[in-house]
Amino acid sequence: MLRVQTLFSRLAVGRPMMLTRPLSHSAFLAKNSTLAATETKPKRTAAAAAAAGSKKKKTSGGNKKMAKKAAKPKAAKPKAAKPKAAKPKAAKRTTKKELTETIVTPPIKGPTAYNLFVKEQYVKAGSVRGDKPSIAGISRESSGSWKSMSEAEKQPYEQKSQQERKQQEEKLRQWWSTVDRSLVKLENRRRRRLIRDKGASFQLLKDPFLPKRPHSAFVVFCVEKMPYAPGSNVAEKAKSIAVEWNALSDKQKEPYVKEAQGMAEQYKKEMDAYNARFVEN
Repeated sequence: MLRVQTLFSRLAVGRPMMLTRPLSHSAFLAKNSTLAATETKPKRTAAAAAAAGSKKKKTSGGNKKMAKKAAKPKAAKPKAAKPKAAKPKAAKRTTKKELTETIVTPPIKGPTAYNLFVKEQYVKAGSVRGDKPSIAGISRESSGSWKSMSEAEKQPYEQKSQQERKQQEEKLRQWWSTVDRSLVKLENRRRRRLIRDKGASFQLLKDPFLPKRPHSAFVVFCVEKMPYAPGSNVAEKAKSIAVEWNALSDKQKEPYVKEAQGMAEQYKKEMDAYNARFVEN
């Protein structure tokens, strides 16, 4: 009766009232999670708390020891020093200036009879015209005049050419007997570079008085048989001569072997005389 009166009194004053059933203990705990956590979690005893604290101290102490061990790296064993091999000194490089400038130049050969005739015509043309005539024009004019000359007319130029060429040959021989061969190699190196890089027309320096190497027995045989060997060119003839040489017996090859040995002995004598000039100088 009292609940009914209270209900009607609230409705009269306009205050809403919710008719709900009271919550159970489990529902109340689920709604209030903080309370549920405190109530459902069992309380630790003093002994359990002390055991957990001692275990934590042990683990922390072990971690510190492990950290110290990791921090201290093991000392590396000293390796025996291997003796280093001495590097060979690099050869001195040739400078660009040495490769572009002429290092050594041998004397030129004497002029030919035709060169003397052209030179004479050039001097005459210059004295007549009073200026420097064109070398190309004088050469063309001289070529026709030289061809129309008789042998008797050419004879004075031939004799003068022989005299001058002989004088230049002596100078050239003296130059090759006294020149430093290392400078000759360097000059040839310079010329090879100019030929390779710039396409220049240079001849390498070669001693014209150096004795020629002797022939082998087979080469002596080839020189003898080449004019009569079958074939349309030198390669075909050489093949046929090689077949013929291989078919010969040792007794048949003996004359060519002896001739090659004689040439080798002569070459040795000439080389000894050639090298003796450098020893004297």
